[in-house]
Amino acid sequence: MRLEILENSAIIGNNKIRTLIPKDGGKIYFMAKEVASALGYKNTVDAVARHTDERSRNILRNIRAAGNTLLPSMHPDTVFITESGIYELVFGSKLPTARDFKWWIVDEVIPSIRKTGTYTLPGVLNRIKGIGDMELCKLSVGDKVEARGEFVHKGNIVKDPGAVSRGKKGGLAVQKNIRRTKEISRERGARILELEKERDDLEEELDVLTDERDDLIEERDNITEERNGLEEEWNEARQRVHDLEVEMDEKDERVRELEDENDELRTSDKC
Repeated sequence: MRLEILENSAIIGNNKIRTLIPKDGGKIYFMAKEVASALGYKNTVDAVARHTDERSRNILRNIRAAGNTLLPSMHPDTVFITESGIYELVFGSKLPTARDFKWWIVDEVIPSIRKTGTYTLPGVLNRIKGIGDMELCKLSVGDKVEARGEFVHKGNIVKDPGAVSRGKKGGLAVQKNIRRTKEISRERGARILELEKERDDLEEELDVLTDERDDLIEERDNITEERNGLEEEWNEARQRVHDLEVEMDEKDERVRELEDENDELRTSDKC
């Protein structure tokens, strides 16, 4: 397994994504933190933890333990994600270029790695093919390295005619894998779009329910306020009744006193 750095200023700006590429056609791993950063996440660690399934994540220590020893010196707990992790982070990203990022990874990067073992920005190798020595001198150091690899590859094919036959067979298998990968990507892309639509519908429904809840809370507060007002009026009325009852008792007592006094006066007159 070797390290390759993905760059594409049109898609991810100045971001770079370190990628672990296997020699045996196994899983391709992308550094999770750098993918999240390219997708516009501010808290990349939290984004990877919340948006990706644990089955889509792996740490460098485990990747090494699987027998892949030719890896760069990085912290053994550095988190990498698979292609599935890419989809999960894209789904959670609000960056406008998130879908472009997804299709760049699915349609360009992964098929290129499966086919050639590396990824090169479109157009670089085409500029290399057929150029002369003078033109070669004008290339940048990076392009010269790619050119040298291209020429060595062609030279090996010439030295080994059997490689042509093997290459054709391998090419058919690669093409089949690419077609299958694209088919899976389209299916996943369609599923992602369905999930995004479902999410939008749920968010809209949530907004409606939130408005209804706010209306009910306001109505409840009004009823509570009205109830408190009625309770206050009721307490005042009860107090008024109590005061009237006390006043009536006092008047009854006074009436009895007057009646007793009147009876005494009548008795006195008779005598």
